[in-house]
Amino acid sequence: MNKQWKLIVGITLLLGIAFYWYEWRPTQIRRECARKMANIFTPEQKNIYYHCLFKNGIKE
Repeated sequence: MNKQWKLIVGITLLLGIAFYWYEWRPTQIRRECARKMANIFTPEQKNIYYHCLFKNGIKE
């Protein structure tokens, strides 16, 4: 029973970390970059947005 409990906790922890890294974190970075960009009205807004994403570790 103890091994099963450790396995369940380990898998849950790994899934939680994967969800944070691949879903939650990129969404929060994109949201923050969009907020920063909303205050700047220039023709190169798209470049500023992509620079912000790249600076925070998102390459898309």
